[in-house]
Amino acid sequence: MKKFKKIKFYLMSFFLLLPCILNAEKIGILPFKPVGIESNITAAIYQLMESELSSYGHIVIPPDKIEENIGENIECYNKQCAAEIGVQMGLERVIFGSLTKIGEKYIVSAIVVESQSGEILFSDKVTSQTAEDLDVCVFRLVKSIQYGKDVEKTAEVGKITEEEMETGVKRKKAFFASGLGFGMGMPVMGYGDPTDNTINYYGFKTWYETPRLAAEVDWYLGTSGIEIDLNEWALGISLIYFFTTTDFSPYLSLGVARKSITVGYFDYTSGLALETGGGIVVFRTYDFRLVIDGRLSTSFNTIGDLDGPHSALKIGINLLYKKEKGGGCFGF
Repeated sequence: MKKFKKIKFYLMSFFLLLPCILNAEKIGILPFKPVGIESNITAAIYQLMESELSSYGHIVIPPDKIEENIGENIECYNKQCAAEIGVQMGLERVIFGSLTKIGEKYIVSAIVVESQSGEILFSDKVTSQTAEDLDVCVFRLVKSIQYGKDVEKTAEVGKITEEEMETGVKRKKAFFASGLGFGMGMPVMGYGDPTDNTINYYGFKTWYETPRLAAEVDWYLGTSGIEIDLNEWALGISLIYFFTTTDFSPYLSLGVARKSITVGYFDYTSGLALETGGGIVVFRTYDFRLVIDGRLSTSFNTIGDLDGPHSALKIGINLLYKKEKGGGCFGF
């Protein structure tokens, strides 16, 4: 019976998704013109483009499959040739372009052609300062192809200045990310030992972020009145370490906060608190990202006749907006 239910579920899912599959746009990626670039880098760029385009619901035909179907190596670097191959392969759109390496810099140029009309729908390029930045650059390029807008508009990237082009100065990839959050906490020690008392937290968080590290400034307010009249105000700074640079990036954090705690109307203390924890950033490569955060905040001060330490475990959700300050990926 269970096996039959599983088969029934898979069949229903297939038929529900079938219209989407049939209506999916077919896009072909032709071999790009390589200029001084390694073959393994070229293959990696094709894979990244195929993966990103597929994530938007398209059926993507990679270069090797197109060459296998046609039966010869393809050197197609103009819109007329691209449109002919698109019609021959039954593709709605075709992408061709060039991959260039100059020193340590990589330039990815892409042109999108509509197969039936031969019209150019999109033309732009991105420049990566290192091979490590290519994944972000390709993501930004594909995002621009999807929405039909310039890389600069969709990716929030600035143009490299003439001075930087002449001197070859490299800018380190860094972002400011800021936003609001809320969460709940449970005292685990101190606070008069209110074991089943919860604290509601509201706050503002901002990061100065690099691929692996971030400096955080965090302000939050905590209130509770279920068992005790408790209020907290804290302004903290933390150092964050990211385990990955992908869309789902776990991290650890360590910091201190200046915390003021009021219990009742008279018991008040203010001092430093140690904050340790971690979390995960969801959709980290996007402009808007979701941050799920857990912190253990410990204050060692005495509140009235309640000796420290006073510790609370906070679990929060934050929505941050990422503003690029300057980095290894540029749009022209």
